[in-house]
Amino acid sequence: MRNITSEKNGSSQKDIQLKKELIQSFQLIVSENADLSGWANLGLVGSQIAQKHPTFKSKNYGYAKLRSLLEALNLFDIEVHKTANSKNPEALIRNKPQMKVKNAGL
Repeated sequence: MRNITSEKNGSSQKDIQLKKELIQSFQLIVSENADLSGWANLGLVGSQIAQKHPTFKSKNYGYAKLRSLLEALNLFDIEVHKTANSKNPEALIRNKPQMKVKNAGL
């Protein structure tokens, strides 16, 4: 499980845990839907999570929006782009590269 701190209603904080299976589902769905540069549409990722984990709601973890929850995990890069043809900005997500720990030679 991964602990993250949430801000609920902008004031109080609480620790939350996401199951490893759920985190892996997010990472897999992002990978499966990513373009050649590694970015996927966050709305599509959210739809697929809802299909795979129908009981999942970001509000249950203290976040009004999925994007806020995923940002708090610090496992994903998220960018928001304004599009010329839409009033709503497009949110894109990609998995952060895995950091490799080098042997310090101790």
